[in-house]
Amino acid sequence: DIEIIDYSENPQFTGRASTGDGITASGESVILKYPGADLGVIGILPFGKDYIKHTVTLTGLEPGKKYSYRVGSAEKGWWSEPGVITTSGGGDEAFTFINITDPQAQRPSHYETYAAVMDAATSLYPDARFTVSNGDQVDLGENMKHWNYFFNSSDTFRTLPFMPASGNHEDAENVISNYFTLANVPEQDLDSGVFYSYDYNNVHFTVLNTNDMEDKKLSDAQLDWMKKENEENGTNYKIFHAVCTAIAKTMYHRPLLNRFISGRYYWQRKEISLSFTAKRQFADGAQESLVFMTANDDMVIDDFSRKILGDVTKMREAGKNDLDDLMDKIAKFPRWFMEIFFWIVYRLEYHGIMPKALTDGDSNYASIFLTNLGSIGAGASYHHLNNYGTNSFFVIIGTMFKKNDAEGRERTYLPMSVILDERIADGFYFVRSLKYFEWLMQHPDELKKPLKDLGEYQF
Repeated sequence: DIEIIDYSENPQFTGRASTGDGITASGESVILKYPGADLGVIGILPFGKDYIKHTVTLTGLEPGKKYSYRVGSAEKGWWSEPGVITTSGGGDEAFTFINITDPQAQRPSHYETYAAVMDAATSLYPDARFTVSNGDQVDLGENMKHWNYFFNSSDTFRTLPFMPASGNHEDAENVISNYFTLANVPEQDLDSGVFYSYDYNNVHFTVLNTNDMEDKKLSDAQLDWMKKENEENGTNYKIFHAVCTAIAKTMYHRPLLNRFISGRYYWQRKEISLSFTAKRQFADGAQESLVFMTANDDMVIDDFSRKILGDVTKMREAGKNDLDDLMDKIAKFPRWFMEIFFWIVYRLEYHGIMPKALTDGDSNYASIFLTNLGSIGAGASYHHLNNYGTNSFFVIIGTMFKKNDAEGRERTYLPMSVILDERIADGFYFVRSLKYFEWLMQHPDELKKPLKDLGEYQF
């Protein structure tokens, strides 16, 4: 049973179980073990006993609200000490959580250190919403006594949800799933631990199980689930995603940047397109493929992140894209044929009648070509514009670094190099556009708004 009421520092419970459509109680049988002879570091003569694991599911709670609760048996009058539930406010509300690792211990006195750490953490961060553990909650996962020591060590278990990862001390006997009720657990072998996911506000958390390994890597089943999770539910923001979003937003509001010159004419593109090269592996000799994406006026950084991650993943799994296949076929012809072929291509491009089969997916025909050298630890070097294609911008992103500014404050810097066709606009237009891009990078919340939303910036 659970009794849940509006929060109070001195809650007045009635002793009656709360009921309603939003409250569901259930129980399942689990076998918990403990050693007949507990020597602390090890235990011998293991003994197993059936227990009932009780779960209460609550729905329909008011967002951003605190509740007081206790659990137990209304019939027998057995109740726990009061606890607190604080529901998420939802949306983009900022939040804090506590991250811990390896609280494992063998005796109740050993867990006094864990309790002191949690007391200090909640004192420093009183608004923390939950606790994330990186694993190894106990020293011997199969020992029920260790789990009792752990759960009885700190009052925070009644006030902060505890979201565990599976450590190597919990790699057998289904111990994580026996002692925790977790959300969004896909079908899997639970013996070595659990991989699962959960959401808080607009953040998607993915928890992996490093005990579930095959050939010194995560199992294929877990990797497949993780890829699907990231594509369907979550985003994994990178600085590259923010740069791409800010560039597209700048081009939308500064349309002259999306022009090119071909055949001695100015042309205005009808869409914003970005392209970059992705290696299939970070290894010498690994092949590269082109990734090409278009942006519409309703896209936000979440869309860019999912699109980039999804396209790169598909490219690495497929190995090649359509343009790669076409170029491979052309490369098999003799040199005299390729010279004639590309002479024709250049003439078609000059007159603006290139076939879409040759331009779709080609980085040289994107609004902007980017390369993220920061991903391999390199600086922002320079690269010329190509004589082939209609690309008017080449942007190189370097490695972020920290240094103190003139006032002695530590700042984070992102070096970038921009090579452009200066004929498509004048210097005044370029500088004002650059200032808008810089403003967007300094106000990342603006990247959560659609491209068509200028924000509070004034030109």
